[in-house]
Amino acid sequence: MKRSLLLLLLGLSSLVRVENATGSQAVSSAQKPRAKNPPAIEVTYTICEGFVVQVADKKLMIDVLTARRFLKRQSVPEQVVRQMEAAQPPFDDVDIILATHAHLDHFDPDLVVQHMEANTEVELVCPQQAADIMKALGGLHRVRDRIHAVPYQPFQPVELEVKGVQIRCLPLSHNAVEEADADPGIQNLAYLIKHGGRTILHIGDNNLVATRKSYEQYQLQNESIDLAFLQALFWNEAQFQARRDCVTNLIRPRHIVYMHLMYGQDISDVSDEMKAAYPELTFFRNCLETRAFE
Repeated sequence: MKRSLLLLLLGLSSLVRVENATGSQAVSSAQKPRAKNPPAIEVTYTICEGFVVQVADKKLMIDVLTARRFLKRQSVPEQVVRQMEAAQPPFDDVDIILATHAHLDHFDPDLVVQHMEANTEVELVCPQQAADIMKALGGLHRVRDRIHAVPYQPFQPVELEVKGVQIRCLPLSHNAVEEADADPGIQNLAYLIKHGGRTILHIGDNNLVATRKSYEQYQLQNESIDLAFLQALFWNEAQFQARRDCVTNLIRPRHIVYMHLMYGQDISDVSDEMKAAYPELTFFRNCLETRAFE
């Protein structure tokens, strides 16, 4: 039913304008130097791929505002859900909400609108498809002027500056094992975020294998990525080396947060050899657990 709704909504015409958005190519052929003594990146986990990220003077939420029934099924405390709704700590004073795609374990239009009404300064960055769903289900008109709906074209990044934060929106297929298997009905965006001398990458639901051509074009290895939120690192042992090669040679992050784990999941069943390949790996176990990355 979820996929049917998404495919239906693809036909909706866009009523949301992308502000300050232009097409983009790979940005540099040389590794960029890191800023001297940049501030730590503070990360608070919610569930699945949801993180509150404090970088310098800006607070971001990525894939935090998921469907209430998903939050309940994952045993997220009701008090935490109320804090999300009311924009209360640690979800207070958020500058930018980012949604990678419109699946309900990453994005809930009603909860997003409710949070944006409680925090009248926050702005939303999302694929056009997610904004179309907000339109179809109602509520978009109340926050329309604070939405950056990103048009989705394979291999066509979009550059935004939102509240002083540089955001590069990168189309990456949704969990396709082969490029030909990519589902055109799901618009998945990765976000390359730059602020305060720090660079952060969140890939959404991309599994690193089928989209090597995209990673080669985006040239992320030249971006000096401090922290990458990645999933699927240990999916299918036969593809492990291909994914590892993508991370090592085409992303090159200083730190990795492994994501898309549900409550009760960890990496205890991953072989020691595979885990040893990622000494920079971190994963979160508990809702509202917070860590800092230097």
